[in-house]
Amino acid sequence: MGNKRESAFQWSETIIAAVGGLKDVVSRPSTHLNDVVSDDMEALFEATFRLNKLINEPTDDAHHDAMNIIGAIRGYGEMLCEDESALPQDVLRGVKAVLVACQEESSGEGFRGLNALTDQKNVGVILAVDDMAENRNLVSRLLSKAGHTVLTAESGEEALELLQSQGVDVVLLDLMMPGIGGSEVLQSMKADPKLRATPVIMISGRQDMDQIVACIQAGADDYLLKPFNPVLLQARIAAGIERKRWYDKEEQYRQQLERNERFIRATFGRYLSDDIVNEILESPEGLELGGDLREVTIMM
Repeated sequence: MGNKRESAFQWSETIIAAVGGLKDVVSRPSTHLNDVVSDDMEALFEATFRLNKLINEPTDDAHHDAMNIIGAIRGYGEMLCEDESALPQDVLRGVKAVLVACQEESSGEGFRGLNALTDQKNVGVILAVDDMAENRNLVSRLLSKAGHTVLTAESGEEALELLQSQGVDVVLLDLMMPGIGGSEVLQSMKADPKLRATPVIMISGRQDMDQIVACIQAGADDYLLKPFNPVLLQARIAAGIERKRWYDKEEQYRQQLERNERFIRATFGRYLSDDIVNEILESPEGLELGGDLREVTIMM
């Protein structure tokens, strides 16, 4: 764990240095940014401030917390680059330098690759559960652009309440949260007949194989490490939505069969024995007209 923390802190220091250069450019009197860009830039700086504080005041799970914050920094950097025309060239270079630093231990396309993978038939309702406001905001904005409806919850308790009142296709569940953690939420969902078929993607900064295996065994559909690759996340979400749609179709078919069975029992049960009604239900040819020839005894 110590080696992981030292590695995360070394990576963090590289990112902090890159953000420091960006901040110098943004603070120049000649630099002018619109309100949306200014808000995202401020969020990026705030996340970097917390990352620096984490290095100076490590928490019990510093590696996880650092991965969480780095994911937020990378996300805001990607969003700032979505509309390059809104950024002065020197600011754009600074943001790209931050993204290069954030890519040190991760690779792949950024958030702009989401739309390329999005198919309208694979959009759905996503519940993002994370105690970090920056992560909830990022996931909500980015997945909304891909066509999804995104609900957010800042705690396990709030997530379970939303799941009981809202129809959700996929849950993005942070593992480490105050109060009811991700593992407990997962267990509660899999114990509930109404929720157990909802796909759950665990997201965490902990590279703990035992924890990953435990989540998969408890019923999680996938496990992504922070900072996650957004394109990979979208692919996993699309697969989860497809699984949920197939389950919903099977459930509708099962309910239709149950209604048909109740109808047949109510209609034929008044005239035929239970054995014959069961044979009608169990035999595909049971309702064919014409009947069959048998020896019978009639008592009157």
